[in-house]
Amino acid sequence: MAKRKLRKPMSEEQKQAAAERLAKARAAKQEKNPSAYKTVHPNVVALKDEHPFSLKNVRRYIKVQREMLATFRKQVRLGDKHAIAQEASIEGYIRHCDEYLRHGVWCDFRYGEYQEKSLPGGVWEAPRTNHK
Repeated sequence: MAKRKLRKPMSEEQKQAAAERLAKARAAKQEKNPSAYKTVHPNVVALKDEHPFSLKNVRRYIKVQREMLATFRKQVRLGDKHAIAQEASIEGYIRHCDEYLRHGVWCDFRYGEYQEKSLPGGVWEAPRTNHK
């Protein structure tokens, strides 16, 4: 079996040029064939990016919480009792975020990257839009 030839490392200018070409190609593809978001509720997709419950922001909340979840799972393995409750709380929050993206109804008292903001009443529904 023949050995595979290693690639020559790219220079910084080549890396920058390749990144620009890739960004341009991605933008052209997005223009030509926009994302359908079949698993996300249309009312959530219709919200502007600045809204705290927009698709972009909720995905960021999920990402941050998953990073925190990994940390707490390590602490649980080390035997930290406080981490067990925190891990369960984070898992529930991620589950609520996923449900919101699918159904358009936020059913948690807290929101934000670190669950730092509170929602009076605990339920918020994305405004209805005229979609087909």
